[in-house]
Amino acid sequence: MTASSSAYAIPSRPPFMTPKKASAEQSNYTYRQRLEALRSKVIATQARDGGVLTDAHRAALQDRLHRIHTDFRR
Repeated sequence: MTASSSAYAIPSRPPFMTPKKASAEQSNYTYRQRLEALRSKVIATQARDGGVLTDAHRAALQDRLHRIHTDFRR
């Protein structure tokens, strides 16, 4: 006797239901966490570069900051 494969199916949200949005407090917390992580990365990268960011590193970090701002734009 074999078990039905549907017994192991993960329930999913019906297509007509919109996903829950994060509250403003949750969004702000996530935004701050991402900015703090980026700041830590900038400090570490700057230390590896000898105190001054290289142009390539500066551009990459600026792009990352831009993506964070874009993700959380309201």
